[in-house]
Amino acid sequence: MKKIFYSVITTMLFLSCGSEANEKKSPSNSVNSSNATKNIQETELKEPIWLSGLSVKNEKMKAENCLDVPMEDWMEEQPEPFCASIEINLLKIALKEPSVAEKINNQIASAITGKKNNTNLKAFVNKVKSLNDIEEASAEEYSCSVIDSTNRLLCVGIGSNNMVYMAAHPNTNMTILNFDLETGSTISIKDVLVENYMKSLKSIVMKKFIKSNGKDGWEFSNLTNFKLSENIAIERKGLRFIYNTYEISSYANGAPEVFITWSDLKDLVKENPYINFD
Repeated sequence: MKKIFYSVITTMLFLSCGSEANEKKSPSNSVNSSNATKNIQETELKEPIWLSGLSVKNEKMKAENCLDVPMEDWMEEQPEPFCASIEINLLKIALKEPSVAEKINNQIASAITGKKNNTNLKAFVNKVKSLNDIEEASAEEYSCSVIDSTNRLLCVGIGSNNMVYMAAHPNTNMTILNFDLETGSTISIKDVLVENYMKSLKSIVMKKFIKSNGKDGWEFSNLTNFKLSENIAIERKGLRFIYNTYEISSYANGAPEVFITWSDLKDLVKENPYINFD
């Protein structure tokens, strides 16, 4: 009987240590898809999350259609063709629960296509092949990255870069999706912060924004007209507010971001299953 007891205890300790080891190895991952994520370190998700079985594979899709550019009076010579294209650097999520992984993958696909129920990325990419009008041509690129993850949380960034024919500069954008790895549903700061957090949070973020990015050149002068970006990465160390171009200033000022640690938000954070403060 004692041998059985000690065997059970030994097994439990082994599993507990395995959990802790994997917890420590759970990486924080992201790719610089635009200026909005310039401060996020780039790593690879090499180990699965112990409880969810999270693993990530990369998949690349691309289609191209080069169109003749019409000669215009101001042109000195025949212009080179403009190659309209759509390229996707995709993440394919796998979990112990395939239905949850499929739910997450479908939401990532919908965020790329821009339509809630459109998850057919092959059709989305190949539509460029039927393009005939040069005025509608553009070169689009989408790049997905894991920003952070825990046993219950997965934060994914989808960066896009769209260069329209004859445009002066490309339009860049970052979309953040925070997923519950148990349900596959998206979560927001309302799931980690107390009720009536807005006024206090705005004050904290504005002060940090000015400290990090300066106070001049932005489209706000006080707390009243300062706005929080809705593009928020929920990370294990805090909240990252990512402003896309034109959201808070001119294109020249780029895509500023603000990172607020959980310690700075200690009076606003409620108990939740996504963040471990131990």
